[in-house]
Amino acid sequence: GFWAYFARRPKLYGLATRVAMKAMGWLGRKTGKLPKLPGLGAWTKYRDFAAPEGETFQAQWKREKGAR
Repeated sequence: GFWAYFARRPKLYGLATRVAMKAMGWLGRKTGKLPKLPGLGAWTKYRDFAAPEGETFQAQWKREKGAR
């Protein structure tokens, strides 16, 4: 239900991914890694999640598509 709500609203999805990228980048700014993520506790118990660098895939696609 949660995913479906955002999937049907592209503008809201875009906003949510931009906010999440900024937040995750901020949280991992010192080490480049995120040791814990909500909902991924079991997975991140033994692994670090790389902090995002740069833009979302959608932003990169839009920039590249516009350059052609």
